[in-house]
Amino acid sequence: MKKNYLRLINEDNKIKDSERPRHLVQAPFAQTNVLVDPMVAIQLEKLIKTTGLDGQIITIDGYRSKQTQQALWDETIQEKGLEFANKYVAKPGCSEHEIGLAVDLGLATEENDFIRPSFTDSPVVDKFLEHMTDFGFILRYQKGKESITNINYEPWHFRYVGTPHSSIIVQQNWVLEEYIEFIESIKGTAYEA
Repeated sequence: MKKNYLRLINEDNKIKDSERPRHLVQAPFAQTNVLVDPMVAIQLEKLIKTTGLDGQIITIDGYRSKQTQQALWDETIQEKGLEFANKYVAKPGCSEHEIGLAVDLGLATEENDFIRPSFTDSPVVDKFLEHMTDFGFILRYQKGKESITNINYEPWHFRYVGTPHSSIIVQQNWVLEEYIEFIESIKGTAYEA
C-alpha cells in the first residue's frame, strides 16, 4: 500500500485505526527512544547532516500511540488547564504524531520542554528552515495561520509531506489544510492519494 504523506490529520480529519503505522524506526538525533516513519528518519538525518547541524538539533518527539496521545492530553489538562491543552496538544485521534510523520525538534544547547521545545531565533533554526523543503519537511503550524489549523504557532513541530509538495507549500505560504484545499479544487474531488 502506498503511503499518503499528504494525509491531513486534524479534528475534522481523524485517524482511522487502519492508518496507524505498522513499521517505525528510531528517529535520528533523539536522546531517548523516539520512533518515526522510516522515510521521516531517512530525510531528517539527511537534512541535519547535509546542513552541518548534527550535534545542534535534537529530536524531542515523534510517533505517539493512541494511548500516549490520550495520556498527554489528560496530563496537560491536569497540569496546565484545558485552554493550554487546546492550544498546544491535539486531541487523541487528531495528532499527526499518531501516524509517525511529525517530529518536534529542539536545540541541543537549550533546556527543552516536552510540550514546547526551544526551537526559535537562532542561526541553527534559520539554516534548518532554509533547507527543510529540499528534504520534504514543512513547519506545520505557522504563525498567523492559527484560524486555519486551530493549533497555536509551534516553531518546533515539523511534518514530512515529501517533495515537491514541501516546496510548493512553503513558496505559497500555505499550511497543509490550504494545500489540500488547492489540490481538491484542481482535481474537483476530495483528495485521496
